[in-house]
Amino acid sequence: MLLALPALASAQTAGENGPVELGDIVVTATKQASAVSTIPIAINVITKDDLDQQSIRTQEDLSRISPSLVITNGNSSAGSNVYLRGIASNVGAPTVGIYLDDVPLQRRNQSSSFNGNGTSFPQFFDLERVEVLKGPQGTLYGGSSIGGTVRFVLPEPDLKTMKVRTKLEGAFTEHGDPSIEGGAMISVPLIEDQLGLLTSVYARRLGGWVDHVSVHDGRVLDDNTNSQDSYSGRIALLWRPNDTLTVKPAVYYSNDTYNDSDKYWTNIPSYTIPGYTVAGSATTNGQPYVVPAYTFPERNFFGPYKTGSNCVVGDNFKTTQQECAPREKRESKLLIPSLTVSADMDWATLTSVTSYTFDRNQGVKNNGYEDLVLIGTGRPAGGIPNALPSGNIFSPLIRNYSDPFSFDNQRKGWTQELRVATDNSKMFSFVGGLYYSRFVTSSYGQWEGNTEQLLKDLYNVTVLSRYLIDTIPLNYRRNQQVEKELAAFGELTFSVTDKLKLLAGARISKTKFSYYEETAGSTVGRATATTTNGGITNGTIKESPFTPKFGAQYFIDNRNMIYASASKGFRPGGVSSRPIGTICDAELAALNFPNVPAVPFKSDSVWAYEAGAKLRPFGNVLSLEASAYRIDWKDTQVTYRLNCNGTYVANAGKARSEGVELQASLRPTAWLTLNGALSYVDATYGALSLGSVKFINEGDPAPVPKWSYNLGAQVRAPISSGAEGYARFDFQHSGGYPTMPGPGTNGHFPDVYKLPSTNYASMRLGVETGKLDISFYVNNLFASKDITAQTLNRGRGNCSFNSSGGVTACTRDSHVLWPYTFRPRTLGVTAKFTY
Repeated sequence: MLLALPALASAQTAGENGPVELGDIVVTATKQASAVSTIPIAINVITKDDLDQQSIRTQEDLSRISPSLVITNGNSSAGSNVYLRGIASNVGAPTVGIYLDDVPLQRRNQSSSFNGNGTSFPQFFDLERVEVLKGPQGTLYGGSSIGGTVRFVLPEPDLKTMKVRTKLEGAFTEHGDPSIEGGAMISVPLIEDQLGLLTSVYARRLGGWVDHVSVHDGRVLDDNTNSQDSYSGRIALLWRPNDTLTVKPAVYYSNDTYNDSDKYWTNIPSYTIPGYTVAGSATTNGQPYVVPAYTFPERNFFGPYKTGSNCVVGDNFKTTQQECAPREKRESKLLIPSLTVSADMDWATLTSVTSYTFDRNQGVKNNGYEDLVLIGTGRPAGGIPNALPSGNIFSPLIRNYSDPFSFDNQRKGWTQELRVATDNSKMFSFVGGLYYSRFVTSSYGQWEGNTEQLLKDLYNVTVLSRYLIDTIPLNYRRNQQVEKELAAFGELTFSVTDKLKLLAGARISKTKFSYYEETAGSTVGRATATTTNGGITNGTIKESPFTPKFGAQYFIDNRNMIYASASKGFRPGGVSSRPIGTICDAELAALNFPNVPAVPFKSDSVWAYEAGAKLRPFGNVLSLEASAYRIDWKDTQVTYRLNCNGTYVANAGKARSEGVELQASLRPTAWLTLNGALSYVDATYGALSLGSVKFINEGDPAPVPKWSYNLGAQVRAPISSGAEGYARFDFQHSGGYPTMPGPGTNGHFPDVYKLPSTNYASMRLGVETGKLDISFYVNNLFASKDITAQTLNRGRGNCSFNSSGGVTACTRDSHVLWPYTFRPRTLGVTAKFTY
């Protein structure tokens, strides 16, 4: 396929081999239409053609082609998190705003036991483009945009011409099942120049590639379980009754079903657990309950694409008990009806955007092996000690244990924005308005394991004697959060001369966050939740953030511009749920954590300083954008990791992110286009300790790659009358980075401390004949198995370290790691028809 590049090039005539000017892209990132080369913001624009040519199907794919944008793996019970420019946090309100047109999608990540968090993303079929705005966007987009904003822009109905776009694709994944997807979009002018209708439908089945195998002998129990089913639909109207008024009602719906997690297990070496006597347990013939020492054999049949996350059956019972392979299924729904009304006046455009949003994430997580870690590291309760040695996740004595943790999180609410935008070509131009939103998020989660049998196997005790309460489920947690925001915002631009523009803006917000939380069950020592027994807590947080922005831009000529800016952003505060279970009580008490289900934390904020240039030298053959920035982060909302395996959220000290970004496109000939982007991020935290307990070292890096880049090349040339051939190659690199605070900090797990660097390549070869485009592609061209994410509380824990950060001893070892990797090499065919 690589030979196709020069072959297509040779089809060009000598007259077509000269440089060709690059086009510009019009975006609405500043809430008015402007060419991207004239906007004093670092913006990465991915067009619908880019999405198709580079096989961008999911949010993780999107992060590969936009350096400094990090989107964590979403095909798990935790959902996706989005970071930009090193401003990374997986708790509380997001640090990056996500929008579908003008509708905010981002949702709060809840701490502790709640799963199904993360933002619901739209499908990538019916998109006009994706705009990635880098740096704080607090003036125009408000809270939760302290790192930047990502906008998914949809096409509008056409009032003059009927348009049709269809797509059908089939693919085969090595080590997995085949995939298929199809979509259709049609835009029809019902009344020419007045009324248009656009409808689209899309469906996709991504074949799975992860097998559940027996932890005892590697037998396949269930294959290719992590398939994904997605579909979406959209209806939009555009009504223009006169030259002034435009009305755009629309309804968008999408559904994603992840049928299992993408995680796999690493191989496990042979190891021995010592024998132990369970003091305080029931006796057998007057003798204490004794668990003998046991040596587990090596398990070398795991690795990429194989998982042992099944129901737990110990070695002593592996021949008499049947292993099951429970799937960690998750479903995400998104419904957005919206109404946009705009009036073009002589002096400005007035716009009203009204939207309602409903999203829901529900599913189940297999907690069986994690339970054994918790039971093995907790403190005594009711006189019965936790005696499972070293937090080991295996035991020869377990007959058959399964603990599905089910969760159901849903959010609903509406937003209203009224804004005015004047002509940005005048001496003075203004964008500003009013914004109101109200969202209600309701979450529920519960454990339902057969704990009675587990405790008899391990300790010869009952749930009642171990936890002092005999109740099912083992634990549940219910939470409701109400978020309100009222804001006034505006940006004023003053054209001092034809070349120099100055900008000043601000946003004044009133935010209110109310919460209610209850938790009960065996492991928290209460059968029901009341205010008196500490099972119910509630409260309200009110804040009034002010986020100004200042900037200047200078046009060297009509193709080259430099700019500088200073801006502030904020992220609303929230509430931290108390880690569930008595096993964390002693550690929390030592840290003076209140004995209530939830504790509030306040907002954090950033000040960002940026200088950049957007240049088009050599007759517009080269497009070059460069920026350098520094972001100071105050009152950072961080996760406190506990040795008991729990976490909670609180405000810490300061953090700083500094970096440089470059992106370039070059079209040296009519048949060749080259593109590339580079990001360097140096993001670090200040030290954080509570008493003698250290949670963050001075200078610990943020969980983002320091270096990342992508390179692409595309050749397009006539191959016959009315037909063009093309070939494209893309390569992305992301540097390795720490995923948690460094050695010596509380809750540090040395075996999963750092992610290695990743490399990914793809290629596409096709023929386009006007309306029909048929192409063949290969994703993950070199079959990379690089680790892209990993579960953090795995491997060795409760460790002590020497002065140089080396591990000296650990009291816990779960013996198996749970990483994620890319989808295996996938070969496919795409057919597109446009009219």
